Amino acid sequence: MRITVIRDGRDARGQSRADTFDLPPMDGASISNALQYINRHLDGTLGYYLTCRRGICVCCVVKANGKIETACMVPVEDGMVIEPIREDLLVKDTVVDLSMAREARFEIGDDTAEEA
Repeated sequence: MRITVIRDGRDARGQSRADTFDLPPMDGASISNALQYINRHLDGTLGYYLTCRRGICVCCVVKANGKIETACMVPVEDGMVIEPIREDLLVKDTVVDLSMAREARFEIGDDTAEEA
């Protein structure tokens, strides 16, 4: 099985970095399982989110073949392309900041700056 992960960082042409990984057969495995395998066996620098593993918290959300999915619930497929859901929320590789506090931090900082 082969999957491609679009990661943070840019190449010399300004394009997103795409790394392709060859995995053993992973029948019935989720995208999260595949990312975990890559991190543990092929590339320890790969950033991914793994929490509830039941599709409840939605922290592991990724874009898989162009569609936003919860990585813990969607089966991985040969040829799949996995990427972060939005570059402006990117923390590392497939990890994005989905917290509501993120926006509040910027708003508070902006208000404080105006008052000073």
